[in-house]
Amino acid sequence: MIKTILLTNNQQHTFFGFGFCLESDEELFEDNPEEYIRRDIEGSDVDTRRRAACDLVKALSRYFEPQITEVFGQYITVKVTLFFKLLFSIVSIFS
Repeated sequence: MIKTILLTNNQQHTFFGFGFCLESDEELFEDNPEEYIRRDIEGSDVDTRRRAACDLVKALSRYFEPQITEVFGQYITVKVTLFFKLLFSIVSIFS
């Protein structure tokens, strides 16, 4: 079930049915990356969807570590592959 939820939503670039990264998160990261990281480390962003999603994944990983590791490993592989395809297409344009 976990795999179904994650993979289905992964295809839609969402995380558990809601946007993982809000526009305000992106703006904060771009404008002040140190503050973004500080909030994440301190946990002072307790009322955000991003924090709730992270906490949910942490809780799931305690009880379903092999499944969560497999699913997120696949997710990371897909994203890295897409990044390198984009990078190679850009390099080929300028070559």
